[in-house]
Amino acid sequence: RPGAGLLLLPVVIGSLAALTAGLGMIVAMGQLFYRDVKPVLSVVLQLGLFVSGVVFPVPLDDSWIARLMRANPLTVLVEAHRSCMVEGRMAAPSAFVVVSAFSAGALLMGWLAFRKAAHRFAECI
Repeated sequence: RPGAGLLLLPVVIGSLAALTAGLGMIVAMGQLFYRDVKPVLSVVLQLGLFVSGVVFPVPLDDSWIARLMRANPLTVLVEAHRSCMVEGRMAAPSAFVVVSAFSAGALLMGWLAFRKAAHRFAECI
């Protein structure tokens, strides 16, 4: 049965969308100006899939892989989404607030950089 945590799901998805849009704008500019971004991004995304808690959950111990996974902002968003859907509550709300601020910052930085470089897009295409 749905719990109150399900009402927080749009907030989690909004934070994920902000992070994705901000990083997407930065990566799109990088690909436009430097053609070597695509193969590097492919490797980074594959590695990111394994260190974000999507494929397997974050270990509960204090191993180096657990620390690496906890340092990934996407891990917090995946865990928040999972806990809202399955447990009906927000897991680690303080970490979620920090990651949401990071997501908002990434969106703002991506948008500002995109606007600043927009006049150079036509000459690079």
